Amino acid sequence: MSARVMSCLEELAPRVEQYSIDEMFLDLAGVEHCMDLEDFGRQLRQHVYDCTCLTIGVGAGPTKTLAKSAQWASKEWKQFGGVLALTRGNPQRTRKLLSRKRTARAVWS
Repeated sequence: MSARVMSCLEELAPRVEQYSIDEMFLDLAGVEHCMDLEDFGRQLRQHVYDCTCLTIGVGAGPTKTLAKSAQWASKEWKQFGGVLALTRGNPQRTRKLLSRKRTARAVWS
């Protein structure tokens, strides 16, 4: 199943790095110049669901740690519907997420 998800993501992103059996990082450089990152995240989420019938959480950020934190929050904060982008254009959202007391182990586990 992991290979199927990876294949689906590779259809929409030029570079996909598999971090673990169920986590991948996508290089989204330049995407924000063409479209909103959360809109793109919703497209990714729908595409993976269409390909695999799996629901995924999508987090975007300028670093892997922020992207991983956003992905965690995309599941925890239901108002985001499984997709959260931490961008330079919305620093309040990043500050809110980083104000949560979470250890590095919690982010990367």
